[in-house]
Amino acid sequence: MAGIPDDQAHRTGQPEPVSGFEDSPGSPWCMTLVLNMPRDSPPARTAAAETAATATLTLLSDMRAVNGEWTPAVTRWLSGKIRKHCRYTRGAGWQRIQQVPGITVSRGGVGVRACVPMALDARPDELTKRTQLLNTELPTVPAAAPGQREAGLLVSITPTPWLSSGKAIVAAAHAAQLAWMRMPPAHSASWAEAGFPLVVEHPDPGLWALRVSEADVEVIDAGLLETPANTRTACAHWLPAIR
Repeated sequence: MAGIPDDQAHRTGQPEPVSGFEDSPGSPWCMTLVLNMPRDSPPARTAAAETAATATLTLLSDMRAVNGEWTPAVTRWLSGKIRKHCRYTRGAGWQRIQQVPGITVSRGGVGVRACVPMALDARPDELTKRTQLLNTELPTVPAAAPGQREAGLLVSITPTPWLSSGKAIVAAAHAAQLAWMRMPPAHSASWAEAGFPLVVEHPDPGLWALRVSEADVEVIDAGLLETPANTRTACAHWLPAIR
C-alpha cells in the first residue's frame, strides 16, 4: 500500500514529509490500538509491543483497507499525520471493543485490537468510555533474541529516554508500519504471507547505537507527548528470513 509517511517517523536520510491534511484542533485522526489487559495477568511490555505491531500490519494489509470499505478512512489517515494511540480494557470492555471496526490479533496470549483510523471526535463510546489510555507500566520480560526464532523484522526501542509502555508500543507499531511500507515488494509480500513475524527488543545504549547505524527505517517523534521533538524512539531493519 502506498502512503505518505507521517511527521513522527521517516526513513533515514529522507526529507521531512509534508502533510496532505491539516487537522482542526481537537479532531486529529489516529489509529487506536486497544490492549486486552486482565487485572491479574497484565501482558509483558515486549509481548504487547510485538502484538500491537502485528495488529497494525494485519489491518493495513487487509483487503478492506487496501481496496474496500475501510480504504477511505485509511487513505485519509495515511495522507495526514499518522498518529497512533494505545489504550487498554478488560473483561466486558474487551468484548465491546470487538464491535468497533478493526482487527484483533492474539499472539502468545496477548490480545490487541487495531481499530480503523478515525477522527478523535468521532470515536464511539466503546473507545471513549470503555477503554483508558495506557498509563500503567507493564512488566518488562526480555524477549527471545532475534537469532533464537524466525522473524522478518527486528524493531528496537530507544533505551534513552526510557519510554512508557504505551509510548513504546506505539513506537514499535510505527516502526513496523514504516518498514512494511518501505520494503521492496518481494520482501513485503513474503513477510505478509508468513504472517508478519517480528521481534521487538529493548537494547542497551551500545547495542542501540549499532541498531541505529544499521536501520532500514527509524521513528522520529514529533514531540506531541512525553518525549522532546525529534527524539529517535525506534528503528527497524528486515532480517534474512525475508531478504
